[in-house]
Amino acid sequence: MENVRSLLGTSFKTARRICESATRSGQFKKKYGVICPNDECGRIIKSYDKISEIEEAFNCDTCEDLERDLCKFSRDECEILEYYQLVTNA
Repeated sequence: MENVRSLLGTSFKTARRICESATRSGQFKKKYGVICPNDECGRIIKSYDKISEIEEAFNCDTCEDLERDLCKFSRDECEILEYYQLVTNA
């Protein structure tokens, strides 16, 4: 939504309405991303099509690969980011 808001110079509320309209018309797809709570990371661990599909526990592969102390998190520890994905006809 931030990209739409910034590009069009609109409010957050208007950008959300535009994204929702594009979702209904099949141009965008609403997604939910689970964000790693590590301050050094902050990446999306996993994405979902429905909020009801989000699991209760996560492992951040990036944090694990970098051998950080914390790489396993509960859903309550993570921020859930709602975003929109452009639908492409591949």
